[in-house]
Amino acid sequence: PSGKISYSEIALIKNQGNFGASIYPNPTEGDFKITIPSQYLPAKIMIYNAEGKAIHTASTLQSSILVSRRFTKGIYAIRITGNNNESITQTLLIK
Repeated sequence: PSGKISYSEIALIKNQGNFGASIYPNPTEGDFKITIPSQYLPAKIMIYNAEGKAIHTASTLQSSILVSRRFTKGIYAIRITGNNNESITQTLLIK
């Protein structure tokens, strides 16, 4: 070794938080509510089934959305993408 020390620049590391979005009740037997802080609106919501297929897509300008569409029992992934292009994925159990 030459004894030289080299550094690489790291511009930004983002920790994937949930930016304040929530899904409740979880688990649920039917309807559920998604809340998104207003600073991330408009937002896009995508719901995926256990096979990874998108089964519901919606865009919203509202910070509180009631989802009353009936889904069969199972595990679903809900991806919420805010207007800043940050996204989170949360799991929802319908029993």
